[in-house]
Amino acid sequence: MPYPEFVGGEPVRSRLVVSNEDRFYAQTSEVNVVTGDGRNGEIVNDADTMINGAVYASRGETRQIIFIATNSTREPLRGVVLTNVTTAGTAPLGLACLLPDGSSSTGVYDESSRTWAVRWDATTETGTAMWDPGETITCTSELTLDGGSDPHRDVTHVSAVTVKGEVTTGDNSYNAFSGNVQVIKYDGRGPDPEIGEDGAWVTPTKPLADGRQDANTMNQAATYEPPSSTGANAVRWVVTNTGKTWLTDVSITDVTETGPMIDPNSVVCALQNGTLGTVVDGSITWSAATGALLAPGASFFCQGTLVMGEADVHVDHVEVTATIVVPAVDREGSPSDEPQRSPGGSPLPAVNP
Repeated sequence: MPYPEFVGGEPVRSRLVVSNEDRFYAQTSEVNVVTGDGRNGEIVNDADTMINGAVYASRGETRQIIFIATNSTREPLRGVVLTNVTTAGTAPLGLACLLPDGSSSTGVYDESSRTWAVRWDATTETGTAMWDPGETITCTSELTLDGGSDPHRDVTHVSAVTVKGEVTTGDNSYNAFSGNVQVIKYDGRGPDPEIGEDGAWVTPTKPLADGRQDANTMNQAATYEPPSSTGANAVRWVVTNTGKTWLTDVSITDVTETGPMIDPNSVVCALQNGTLGTVVDGSITWSAATGALLAPGASFFCQGTLVMGEADVHVDHVEVTATIVVPAVDREGSPSDEPQRSPGGSPLPAVNP
């Protein structure tokens, strides 16, 4: 039936307006899991990627690893199972969980799969408990790493079942690593310690087997007999990355406590593009070029010249520092053997405590 029209062709409009409405609801089907390290069950460092991974002290450190699982759905859940699998490095120890009903459950570790597992038995077929929305499960374990440890990654996975029989899951990872560096200074008149070569590095033993060559005490001091007692004598250093992560920003500081200094202009190191020695506040310093890398297990030598008078006594100490580089990761997120780099190609320094 055609619309009645005014003159000019416009439809006749009534004052009645028709309408309709419909609601739409959405909810997450996953449980939420957060993993990190901290104290007393509270997470301090999230460390869920290698870039923000926890950096353990090179001398050795034990941290409490914590993961907190929350039922972030709108439904009570049953059949709750929590697992923690180590994909790289040392596995954490002593996993235990505090459950919402006030009970606790100790994890069972499977060595072959490197997996901890915790079942909330009260939510299984024989139990009557429910994991209600908003409730949390807090689990703790301990991880120990030192400067020689392999980079670590573990993944926590939580699964549960809705009353409708639908499986809901959540997961999160924890990443950690460390690193270390060593320097040995010795009398350059003797043989260099064995360091191997690329792909087959050998870490020099500290102290050296020959105490006179290492010269760590006055009783074992290097003795220069005539004619070398008043001539130029070689003093050498060997610097080694004794960790499992790459290092950058390698710097050596040599401080003379007594007697003549090593000639700072004579200091040369074999790491790529290193600077010459310079005197800063009475100390000899040497720094590698910006972006230069020292591979895990790799070593390099330095040498300087010491000129002694006939009655001189020389005492010094040397220190080496370096920055740990974040390990690169594979497609699964586990650490690889390569250093991670910034978008500009520079080594990515570790920054997380």
